[in-house]
Amino acid sequence: MTEPRKPVDDDAEDVLARCANRRNAFERYRIAGELARGGMGSILKVWDEDLRRELAMKVVLTERTDASSSTDSRERARLARFLEEAQVTGQLEHPGIVPVHELGCDAEGRAYFTMKLVKGITLAEVFARHRDGSDEWSTTRVLDVLLRACEALAYAHAKGVIHRDLKPPNVMVGAFGEVHVMDWGLARILGQPETSGPSVAPSDAPVRGVRSEQRGRTTETSLHTLDGDVLGTPAYMAPEQASGRLGEIGPQADVYAVGAMLYELLAGHPPYLPHASNATQLEVWEAVRRGPPAPLAAQTGRLPLELVAICDKAMARDWRDRYPDMSALAADLRAFLERRVVSAYRTGTWAETVKWVQRNRALAASLAAVLIVLVVGLVASMTLKREADENAVRAESNAFETRIVADFQSRLIADVPVDEFGRSMVASLRSEVEESLRRGARSADEIAAALTRFDGALAGANPTNAARRVLSEQIFERTLASLEVEYADRPKLKAQLQLPLARSMWDLGLFELGERTARESLAVLRREAGDRDTDTLSAMNMHGLHLRALGRAAEAEPLYREALDGYREVLGPDHPNTLSCMSSLALLLQQMNKPEEAERLARESLTQSRAAHTDVFQPLVNLATVLEARGSVEEAQTCLREALDLRREQHASERPDALTAANNLGLMLLRAGRRDEAEELLRATVASQRRLLGDRHSSALSAIHNLALVCQAQGKLPEAAALLRETIAGWRASVDPHDSRLLGALRILGVLLINSGHADEAEPCLREAWLGYRAILGDTDRTTLAVESNVEEAVRAQRRLDEAEALAREWTAVRRKVLGERDPDTLEAIRALASTLRLADRPADAEPFYREALEGLRAVRGEDYVLTLRARIGLAHVLRARDAFAEAESLLDYVIEHGSRARDVPAAIVVEAMQLLRDVLRAWQEREPDGGHGARADELERELAK
Repeated sequence: MTEPRKPVDDDAEDVLARCANRRNAFERYRIAGELARGGMGSILKVWDEDLRRELAMKVVLTERTDASSSTDSRERARLARFLEEAQVTGQLEHPGIVPVHELGCDAEGRAYFTMKLVKGITLAEVFARHRDGSDEWSTTRVLDVLLRACEALAYAHAKGVIHRDLKPPNVMVGAFGEVHVMDWGLARILGQPETSGPSVAPSDAPVRGVRSEQRGRTTETSLHTLDGDVLGTPAYMAPEQASGRLGEIGPQADVYAVGAMLYELLAGHPPYLPHASNATQLEVWEAVRRGPPAPLAAQTGRLPLELVAICDKAMARDWRDRYPDMSALAADLRAFLERRVVSAYRTGTWAETVKWVQRNRALAASLAAVLIVLVVGLVASMTLKREADENAVRAESNAFETRIVADFQSRLIADVPVDEFGRSMVASLRSEVEESLRRGARSADEIAAALTRFDGALAGANPTNAARRVLSEQIFERTLASLEVEYADRPKLKAQLQLPLARSMWDLGLFELGERTARESLAVLRREAGDRDTDTLSAMNMHGLHLRALGRAAEAEPLYREALDGYREVLGPDHPNTLSCMSSLALLLQQMNKPEEAERLARESLTQSRAAHTDVFQPLVNLATVLEARGSVEEAQTCLREALDLRREQHASERPDALTAANNLGLMLLRAGRRDEAEELLRATVASQRRLLGDRHSSALSAIHNLALVCQAQGKLPEAAALLRETIAGWRASVDPHDSRLLGALRILGVLLINSGHADEAEPCLREAWLGYRAILGDTDRTTLAVESNVEEAVRAQRRLDEAEALAREWTAVRRKVLGERDPDTLEAIRALASTLRLADRPADAEPFYREALEGLRAVRGEDYVLTLRARIGLAHVLRARDAFAEAESLLDYVIEHGSRARDVPAAIVVEAMQLLRDVLRAWQEREPDGGHGARADELERELAK
């Protein structure tokens, strides 16, 4: 015969009795005031004298405070619920749930528990700020708060606990963005699953409380408190909870409550409580029992259909029609935020494609053109043909509307590269291969082997090139061919529809096809509309963009000038199109080495933009580019700072153009020697780029590359190498093997590895860069020749001196012939040859080359140029070898004195000169013991030790 169980309230009194025996523990807390008060307890702010921290303390509100006395059933139930809240919350260990520290009784026997004091605002306050149009609380940011609340609740459900009182005041947002689900006073622990209602499968150890084990034997049959109040908040209460159907209350009740909070975010008011409503809680409760709230579709304003679908599913009247658990709801919110398909909205291939396009805007570019031209344009064209004779006015109106939609769709993809499309295309193809093998009942080993072969086959392929080819051949060229057929009798409209296509091609890097398209459009518009038609001017500008991208600046210049003259005449000097064209021409002229006119136009564009009160961000950025190229670095920095300040004032500091400007400013600061400032700015920029665009986006890779340069300049070589390797991996996956960005990163990493003592790792990087530059620039281009020298340096650093000498002699001869005897690059090659000979212990052979290099560098670069100082050090080495101590000392003294003052001279050069001078002086001391050279050598030793 089993021992009879004690009533639940007896368990509560046992806990209270144990707490009462530890009443002196309460002495550690000093009460600082009351924070809040509810029906069951009061929240106090207390100071923990032992651990010196602020805490929150919840104290039960009871009519009788003596734990040993007999209390009525209402009092006992209230105590039990209070203790269960402490025990439940104490067992939920999640960042989104406030931890409980201690359960106890105060000196008067009142139960309390302490917990973390959360400082911040409630979700109700967040909703209010969002309704008021606060820039700080965008819809996206509020959705992220709801998502994190879902994640905390999903954890609680997995532990067998449902909240039952979710509402905006019970979700707190901390000062640093942390989200906490609060007030678990009405939480319920689900024991064994009930067949009549929903259940959860607890993970790990289930949560237990003083009432949980005997839940099935209580007489609680409704969702009212013993005081007669509704248990929960009606506007956020699930129908089954409002109707008292206890057997149906499970995780889906909390899902409903989150849906109700989402409803409030979208509608601007809670469910059942429209603006200016005076409904009582009882009236709302009765409304919940009767039927659903007003549909969101009927609300004023445009709402995202996916969010409406999420809300409708979460708030379904029947709990079986809601999300199966909180994780599923969180997954849909996350999908919306990440621009993936929301399961509650719609599914299928088309929906997957549409959401994939929103995530990967490179493909959106092509689909924008396809949808507009193939669907709208071609359907409209057939309609126009059919109705042209009957209603010419309507036909022209439809054509105009078609152009508007085409322009709008084209702008959607203005700033996104095609690399993401290529990577995603390959990933999708790989997934399809894997799924096909699974459907064929292949074994895991067979699937793994097949995927390995697949990966190997694609290892040498460039996804970006493949994506561009698909877009060009399968989308754009087919669309252009369709335009030729469908609009054969409407050449002007055909040319107008080609313009947004040409813009999309420019965004995607399809410059050759885009140049052809813009050229054809321009030719037709000149003939059909005239040279001063605004569409013709736009076509000139677009054609110039593509020519400039193809490096055909001389052909682009007259188009830009003609377009600028036309815009001034037709639209006026202050029109945005005029100012944009002027700014673009300024950049082109800078590229063509016409700096004076470039600066004049850039300044004029900025001045007129200010006068016209248009956005001056881009004119500022363009002027900064021109000024830096002209050496006006300080003013260029001022322009970029003003541009970034402007974006901050607009609460748009994380817009792509702002992040690009910040990236450029960081590089500019590095070149100006302001390394700490550059590092701070670029670290922030990289963090934003990673968060917003991902690690492999081209803009993020550019910022990571620049941060690597800063780390290199700061002497943080391991971090710089890691960042460069990340950049290289990113470029390999997204650009052509001969892309200058990849080759540049390989070269910088190679030089860094040489300086870090890893020449063996540097050599393959430098050889790959050298071969790449040879392929795109030729054998005699300066950059190719410079990387050749880096390769020779890597070989020399590995002490393969015969090979290094052969390379140095060959490449020095090439430079003498191609660049001339006194060219700085030729002189550096001569210095490198001398260094190789010196390391081969042939100082006599090295000395004339050092002297030739030093003499030439002093003449063409100046005395304090870095390579001039290096030539001095090299010559001092060979002079020491033949005991020419006095001349060596003079050379090194100059390096130490002037190198210490020069801003652009690395400290390592000065240190090397000091070390060599120390060694020269000691050798001199041995030769001339009475010369006093040893004392100065000792002094240098002490300085080096510092």
